[in-house]
Amino acid sequence: MPEPQVTIFLTHQDAELFKSFNQFHKTFELLCKSGAFDTKFGKVIMNFANGELQTITKEEVIYHK
Repeated sequence: MPEPQVTIFLTHQDAELFKSFNQFHKTFELLCKSGAFDTKFGKVIMNFANGELQTITKEEVIYHK
């Protein structure tokens, strides 16, 4: 059974943002799954080769005053 379709209306600007998001959706999904956006104090490093994400390194500070 095919997925039901939904019609949405977007401004030109929102449509462009949606296209950009779809272009990088796989990388965004990996960042979400890796917990990259849950970093409280630290940094996330993404390493690419030939335009493809290879590794995600997360460095967090476990104590700060």
